[in-house]
Amino acid sequence: MAQDLHDTLAQGFTGARLQLEAARYALEQAPPEIESGLRHLARSQEIVQESHREALRSIRMLRAPLL
Repeated sequence: MAQDLHDTLAQGFTGARLQLEAARYALEQAPPEIESGLRHLARSQEIVQESHREALRSIRMLRAPLL
């Protein structure tokens, strides 16, 4: 169970964190970098959505099957 949670949730949230840091850095730069920041933010949304789906999948797998 721990390995599954690590491979899905931890890695997904790590990716989101890195993307958000990159977005912050890009937005702190001159105006042309705003577009790059927006792309990083969009990618962060995708990562978080995928992580959420993986979390739900993991939770479903941990539930006991109905008899």
